[in-house]
Amino acid sequence: MSATVRQLTKDDYGAAEHIIKTSFSQKLGIPDPDLFFSGGSLLGRFLMDPEGVFGAEENGELVGVNLATTWGSVGYFGPLAVSPSHQGQGVAQQLLMPVMSLFRKRNVSHSGLFTFPESAQHIHLYRKFGFMPRFLTAIMSKNLDSAPSKEVRVWRYSGFKDVEQSDFRDSARELTNDIYPGLDLQKEICAVEELEMGDTIFIGSDALDGFAICHYGEGSEAKSGSMYIKFAAARMCANSNVLFNSLLMACESTARAAGVGKIAAGISTARDAGFDCMLSAGFKTDYLGVYMHKPNEQGFCRPDVFAIDDWR
Repeated sequence: MSATVRQLTKDDYGAAEHIIKTSFSQKLGIPDPDLFFSGGSLLGRFLMDPEGVFGAEENGELVGVNLATTWGSVGYFGPLAVSPSHQGQGVAQQLLMPVMSLFRKRNVSHSGLFTFPESAQHIHLYRKFGFMPRFLTAIMSKNLDSAPSKEVRVWRYSGFKDVEQSDFRDSARELTNDIYPGLDLQKEICAVEELEMGDTIFIGSDALDGFAICHYGEGSEAKSGSMYIKFAAARMCANSNVLFNSLLMACESTARAAGVGKIAAGISTARDAGFDCMLSAGFKTDYLGVYMHKPNEQGFCRPDVFAIDDWR
């Protein structure tokens, strides 16, 4: 088939969300589509970067959606969803083409996606566009059913004035640039603040030792009753593992202050020391996905990197 692909707007969100829920609930065997991603919202991505939101239409009806995100030199897409009645008809390939163009336009040097490792169909599709399966990614969670073992000083982006926020973003960009050249989370930090989807927290006094972009509350990407760590990273140094552990404790303190009972986060198992830190902190693996990369390089999925990210 040949659907018409266009950029979506805020007004398209309801139809796009319905396609995402019905497509993934069918894939995962969830009987009620409303139970998929219950309480979470992707509207913030529509508002944060409208240029990266694409939809496919047939006879004026939305039949597919794909969301592209760029973090400076790094880009990823997803969720990519096609209405169950239109799957297997080439719609997904059509939705990938504008994303590839967007990445080229923005000079993305490393791009990727999260998919199901058991799905040969998905992996074959993405390989057509140059993505190669690289590393398992653990989607993890921790229930906050006991008192914290240790308190840690937490600084909040929302508590700073404009000039201080600008200085923090510069420091955060320097931290992520050390992890991967050009990696930049400023857009995510600003979106969480402007759309009131949670907060960005950080640790360190004389220097920025780490930061975490935390979603919680109505309108965020966090499911009901939970906090979702969209991205987190510790400074590259000899004791990054210690800083990462402190950052995890800061995230837990933030979740408790927000009144939620669970934390969700995703981490590449290629960052094996960071993965071990999360296990030691009480996180459990809910399920595994696989990151596919273009070009076929490790990017910042390296053992020396202590970072949380989730390309779903």
